[in-house]
Amino acid sequence: MEQSNLRIVFAIDVPEMGIDYGCGGQGKLIEFYNFKITDLVENRNLDPTKCNVLRSTYDKRVRDYKDLVIRVLRDFPRVILFDPTPAFCNDKICNGFLEDYGYLYSDPDHLSTSGSLYFAEQLSLHLN
Repeated sequence: MEQSNLRIVFAIDVPEMGIDYGCGGQGKLIEFYNFKITDLVENRNLDPTKCNVLRSTYDKRVRDYKDLVIRVLRDFPRVILFDPTPAFCNDKICNGFLEDYGYLYSDPDHLSTSGSLYFAEQLSLHLN
């Protein structure tokens, strides 16, 4: 079987905002029989400038994880590594809000719909 067009991508986790950085907020859980939804993203009155984490805090938290990923991938040279950190972070902070996308997270470490779109666009740019 010809696999010349096969591309395997390993994506590093997106920066998590942590618990006390304003992106998670307290939402309501709405239940309809076995169907549950939350209103975390739609019902926020948060200051977007508080929806971030210090880059140094994030880097310190993920240093061992990233080192491990890099060491493991040395044995798999065909695997493409995608680190979304530069897309979410500058030198000082990792953003949980972008003007063109809104809130990127639905809770402290899971992307919202707009955050997922932003991630997919950044991954697409990386693969081109």
